[in-house]
Amino acid sequence: MKEKIIKEFQELKKLKTADLVEKFQISRQAVQRHLRDLVKQGKIRQLGSSRKTTFYVLNEPGLIQELSSELAEFKKRYQVIGLEEERVYRELQAQAYLLANLSETAQRLFHYAFTEMLNNAIDHSKSDFVDVQVNAAPELIRFEVRDRGVGIFENIRSKQDLASEMEALQNLLKGKLTTLPEYHSGEGIFFTSKAADRFEILSHRKKVIIDNR
Repeated sequence: MKEKIIKEFQELKKLKTADLVEKFQISRQAVQRHLRDLVKQGKIRQLGSSRKTTFYVLNEPGLIQELSSELAEFKKRYQVIGLEEERVYRELQAQAYLLANLSETAQRLFHYAFTEMLNNAIDHSKSDFVDVQVNAAPELIRFEVRDRGVGIFENIRSKQDLASEMEALQNLLKGKLTTLPEYHSGEGIFFTSKAADRFEILSHRKKVIIDNR
């Protein structure tokens, strides 16, 4: 069966689990077992970040690159409790197409910015979940971390006993500010805002845009 599946890949380039279920009239569980084995053997790659977008291709760099324009998005919701930003970043790395066009320097900057912003949501938002979205193109990569928590400006205002969210916003952009000093210095947002070409914070009815271009 695995040989038949590989021949199907050679003919059609990319396949979903449902395609193989229909082709060979075997159960979804059986197909998934064969696919897992082929992934472990390094013969195919799993691409995509959800059941709707996941498909498989032969493990050939040229083919993966050819399909990269179709795959340049990662979208997933995470429960905040127990979430670690490095685990999520490893999921991004596992998507062969997503970070492929980044230089070594760009990858370091992206890693710093992404993990800092996700960590901020994990530590401060008090949200039950966080949505992560990453979009990549040959000369551009962008990400969004969205929670449904207390709001960054309101959190700082209340913890620092400030008069307004605008005052909290001003203090945030100065750099050395955190409501959890035992965990981090509070410089993550400040440095990320300097590293990115464009940086945005949206909270309640306030939106801050820093355009370094």
